[in-house]
Amino acid sequence: MRHASAAPAFALLLLVAQVCWSATKPVKSAVHKAKKAPAVSHVKSTTTKEPDTTTTTATGGDSTAHDTAAAAKKSAKREPTADDFRKQGDQFARKGQSKKAMDAYRKCLEMSGEDDTANGRIFLSLGKYYHGKKEYKEALQYFSKAKGKATERLAFKIVLAEALQQTGKNDSAIGLLEPFAANPKLATKLNKGMFKILGDAYFKSDSTAKAVKWYGKYLMLGGVKTADMAYLIASYKEETVPAKAKPAYQANIKSYPNDYRNFLRLGKMQAKSRATLQSALGLFKKAASLTDTVPSIWIEIGKVNASLGKRDDELEAYRTCLRADSANLDAKIRIGTALLDRGSTEDAIAYLEKAHKQAPDSSGPMVALSYAYVKTGKSKKAIELLEKIKAVQPKNLEVRKQLVGAYEATGQDQKALGEINGALEVERDYELLLAGGKLMVKMGKFDDAVMMLEEVLGTMPESIDALMLMATAKRGQQKPDEAVEVYKEISVLDPKYAPALYERAEVHLEQQKAQWADMFYKRALAADSQFALAEVGLAKLELLYKKRDACEAHLAKASSMAPGDPVVQKAIDDVRNPKKPSATGENVKSAAAASDDGNAAPRDEGRKKEKKKRRK
Repeated sequence: MRHASAAPAFALLLLVAQVCWSATKPVKSAVHKAKKAPAVSHVKSTTTKEPDTTTTTATGGDSTAHDTAAAAKKSAKREPTADDFRKQGDQFARKGQSKKAMDAYRKCLEMSGEDDTANGRIFLSLGKYYHGKKEYKEALQYFSKAKGKATERLAFKIVLAEALQQTGKNDSAIGLLEPFAANPKLATKLNKGMFKILGDAYFKSDSTAKAVKWYGKYLMLGGVKTADMAYLIASYKEETVPAKAKPAYQANIKSYPNDYRNFLRLGKMQAKSRATLQSALGLFKKAASLTDTVPSIWIEIGKVNASLGKRDDELEAYRTCLRADSANLDAKIRIGTALLDRGSTEDAIAYLEKAHKQAPDSSGPMVALSYAYVKTGKSKKAIELLEKIKAVQPKNLEVRKQLVGAYEATGQDQKALGEINGALEVERDYELLLAGGKLMVKMGKFDDAVMMLEEVLGTMPESIDALMLMATAKRGQQKPDEAVEVYKEISVLDPKYAPALYERAEVHLEQQKAQWADMFYKRALAADSQFALAEVGLAKLELLYKKRDACEAHLAKASSMAPGDPVVQKAIDDVRNPKKPSATGENVKSAAAASDDGNAAPRDEGRKKEKKKRRK
């Protein structure tokens, strides 16, 4: 019985277990499906009209987690905005990570557009960043679009002015800062910055005096002297107080031994005196060793070598200049002129013609080439060039002087005289007046010559060339006594000036004062033992006394002193083959009729008055 009753109990337990298993199975399945496919489960839970309470409760927590993940995924896929980059840039800037900040700011500008007024602060930040890196061109681009109150402050204007100055906009930098620089109440730091920038801007604008003014203010506030500043101050002293320039350049050479400019400028100062030419040459060579970007230094080296008589070194210096700068006109002109002086005519003209071809409208090559043409007998070509220059440069006296010479060389004396008169209307030039006096003497216009030469002597009373011409003009006027007075003036200036002693002897011979003539011919020879014309003069005296052999001896000696000299040869021929008296009325009469009173020619009162007038 006990076994029979146990069987039903077991069956009952089994039934209960089955029921419980059936009840729990759908719940586990639902949870499993929710985890496997949450989207489907969620849709079902929202679309079922009467959801199973157990199922809804089981899936509620997983639905919230799903929503957060979906939002995060969507956010990750969204493109960053300009504002995101702006904020990112600000964060990097606060951390001191400037480069990352600027990269973010640039991306912000790319997305929002450069015209967006909200970005004014970003433009300012970028500008300051590049200014700090000394990349002034980039800084200026950003500064030009910066906006906000910060751009109204003087500190911003100073960095903006520096960017302007460093990019060559010197006038803009000056205009921006100069109105503020006169304010004495500004902080020293602001003033120092402004003074330095203004000095640099004026220096680059070649306004030396103003640059020195601002540099002086800058140094007074404790600014640091730079190579440019030191050079400018020294060069300004050279212009205003030359005596202080030399020690200034010397000090600069010690402080800035690699700055060629101080060597060059000091060399130019030394080259003005023959006593310091060798020192100047050393300074120029040092400058040349410091730079190969200034070939004109070699021009200075060539000029000094020319003054020292080192012709080969002169030419080599000019050629070195051309190797550094093949288009250097000055070097070509100087090479051509140097070759012409050495007698290398063809090479000289070749250089000068190249220079003229390179710059056909430049007066420099044309003047040099015309000089070469005149010297080589090609005066017509010279005239063509000179007239061309004169047409565009009527006030160029150098051109007009050469044109006078070219006209004379071609026998066009009247044109030459007209050119002189025209040029004198532009300027009362000493050389032109002297050339005019010489030409008038040659043309026999002695009265006009005297007037022109008096003007020369009024300003240059010790000009021996002018005095010699004046004496010749007086002889042409048939005023021998006045001519003698002029020769006396020359002898006071230079007692051993042989041409004046010889010409005075000639006047005494014309006056039939043989003894005086003999005295001054011999004085001319004492002053210059090779003065052949004085021997010719002594020969004429011997001929007057009919001493033919003695005459020939003097002529032979004269010929040996100056073999091939056309002037001496003509004088010798004139003694051997006497001609009629010249147009000036000069005539040598018989020595027997010559005065033997032993007195000097009487002083002419009129001549004495002219002399006193000139001295005054």
